[in-house]
Amino acid sequence: MNKTIVSINDVSVNLLPPREGGGYILRAVSFDVSQGGIVGVVGGSGSGKTTLGLAMLGLLPEVMTMSSGRIIFEGKDITRFSDADLRAFRGFGVSMAFQEPVSAFDPVMTIGAQIRETVLAHERISPAAARERVLQALRHAGIGDPVRVASAYAFELSGGLRQRAMIAQAIVCRPKLLIADEPTSNLDVNTQDKILELFKELRSSLGLSIMLITHDLGVVRRVADEVVVLCRGSVVEQGKAAQVMTSPRAEYTKLLLAAEG
Repeated sequence: MNKTIVSINDVSVNLLPPREGGGYILRAVSFDVSQGGIVGVVGGSGSGKTTLGLAMLGLLPEVMTMSSGRIIFEGKDITRFSDADLRAFRGFGVSMAFQEPVSAFDPVMTIGAQIRETVLAHERISPAAARERVLQALRHAGIGDPVRVASAYAFELSGGLRQRAMIAQAIVCRPKLLIADEPTSNLDVNTQDKILELFKELRSSLGLSIMLITHDLGVVRRVADEVVVLCRGSVVEQGKAAQVMTSPRAEYTKLLLAAEG
């Protein structure tokens, strides 16, 4: 059995200032991610799934606060990290590939320059070594012509290549856990399949653990080992993906499955 790499224990996130009824975005969310595992965190818009990813990186917006719970990464409670500790932790321990690569990348910088900045912000290596790390990350992300992509701007790339470049940026510092936020939501079916295959390859080749945030249970069906279903900030169902897909217990999960058509 693989060891647990991160434990999310009773995490609650509230709006600020305090609201009547608590203003919960997340309420007592708990689950584990095992080393080399892929966990699908599924829910509709407003379920709190992206907020959970931001909380794990200490990137909650100022209008939110983590009011209770702990996030234990390899035995360390990251909710107790200082700002400096969190900056060092992001990218090395946990990294996040955001939902909209075209807006996440600076439009006036090349892809390679931006990924290289990520490396140099975390590691003391030469510019030449950083450039090679960028090309290596782009190759790991399944990009066959990394030199061309590194010299391109985000708007010059297709949606699939932008998503791969975003994944390359997220893995360039060799994190142990990748949080992928709706990585297939704006892609055509064929490109979706390629990105999902990429996640399985990254798990195999890099030993990467993945937390896959999505509204689509069909995506989870194809790649995840475990699934956590969120509704209005609370976990309504979790378990082995195959079991949840075939024998869902929660009415909300049944509605999500029915929405697949």
